[in-house]
Amino acid sequence: MVMNDLNNIHIDYSGQRLTSLEGVPEEVSNSFYCDINELTTLEYAPRKIGNIFDCHDNPLKTIKHLKDTKGITTLFLSESKHMKVNDYIREIIKYKIKLESIVIYSVNTESMLVDKNYKEIIKDYLNEKYNIKDF
Repeated sequence: MVMNDLNNIHIDYSGQRLTSLEGVPEEVSNSFYCDINELTTLEYAPRKIGNIFDCHDNPLKTIKHLKDTKGITTLFLSESKHMKVNDYIREIIKYKIKLESIVIYSVNTESMLVDKNYKEIIKDYLNEKYNIKDF
């Protein structure tokens, strides 16, 4: 489904039982929604997004393919059997995924676990993993 609001294109594949993002547009001028599907990877994700990338409620095993996606302001994720908060944060840092903020939900409780900007994520990770307080 495509929602067009004065040239701000939102692409919405929510709840379509997708197992792959192959064939989605390479560029989205506003938000991209692929939440509530069966995605285990974000391979073939758009290369450019103008706002939100929402892929919560998917059994993701990795988010490494987002390293090639530019323009994400807020990334929405959910914990899965394979990926927990620390796993997501590790991959964001390891693959240098560019974003401004992240929201991670717990699948079991439907509650928000993380709602931080990118600098806070890195700071917390370095503090927890290496006891580095300032960087």
